[in-house]
Amino acid sequence: MTKFVDPHTAVLIRGAEMNDISAIAQVLTHSFYPPSWFRPLWQWGITLELRLRLAEPSPRYACLVAVVHQRVIASVEICTRSIPMRPWRHLVYPYVFNLAVHPQWRRQGIGKQLLAATEPIAKQWGFSQMFIHVLAKNHSACQLYFQANYELFRRDHRLWCGSSRLLLRKNLS
Repeated sequence: MTKFVDPHTAVLIRGAEMNDISAIAQVLTHSFYPPSWFRPLWQWGITLELRLRLAEPSPRYACLVAVVHQRVIASVEICTRSIPMRPWRHLVYPYVFNLAVHPQWRRQGIGKQLLAATEPIAKQWGFSQMFIHVLAKNHSACQLYFQANYELFRRDHRLWCGSSRLLLRKNLS
């Protein structure tokens, strides 16, 4: 993985390393879970999952981090998944997940930079489109993805959380 430094923000985008795991887990925990006494447990579980994914990466998995002054401030992961299209056919596609920017670093274009860094990976894997899920009520994330030229592919209704989840698709040119 090549490194990319944005000259305007001095943000380095690079592949995640094993010593980044606890910082990535902290960013993910602060981004996806509300403050509570459960937060250390969530962070511990995320740490274990990341350690497994990074220790034995598949050829179609990557974790990228955004670093400022040697501190991980954001991360994103990409892998391949499949969704049933018909009972006899599945669509295999690159799937972006766990895009998270530490709250102190949001609204500075870092999420957009990480999304853009996943596109060459999907192309290198031989794909012409990629997908990401977002909660319909997460307006700031929806805005980011739509500005990055993602479009609605499917709406999944989730009764247990009272919100729907959107599967977005981006065509890579």
